[in-house]
Amino acid sequence: MSKHRTIGHRFELGYMLNSQGLCGNGALIGVGNGQYARALLDAWDGIRLYLIDPYDAGDSVRLQEQAVIQCKPYAPRYRFIRLHHDKAVKLFTCGELDFVYIDAVSHDLTAWFCKVKQGGLIAGS
Repeated sequence: MSKHRTIGHRFELGYMLNSQGLCGNGALIGVGNGQYARALLDAWDGIRLYLIDPYDAGDSVRLQEQAVIQCKPYAPRYRFIRLHHDKAVKLFTCGELDFVYIDAVSHDLTAWFCKVKQGGLIAGS
């Protein structure tokens, strides 16, 4: 049976992950301009955050440039993966991730469930 944890705002997620000992690897699906990625990296004590976004929309170059600038102070704790989530999921083994955060993606994400370790977290907005 899974535990449901509630936080007041998504910007509290990093602190909650730390308090739960979920400080290994995580994935953020849907990076956009990197503002939330930066906030998460700032609050979370994890080893590596995989930033997954294909950046294939009309303003993708500008958005990715902004994301790189936002995250640069946290190198080498992040890695950009420029793939759709359904292709990126194949890069991870089952139980490899402490958490997956899904930001504004409206597709079927069940393939990610096994990638999160037992006791890990899947969250989103």
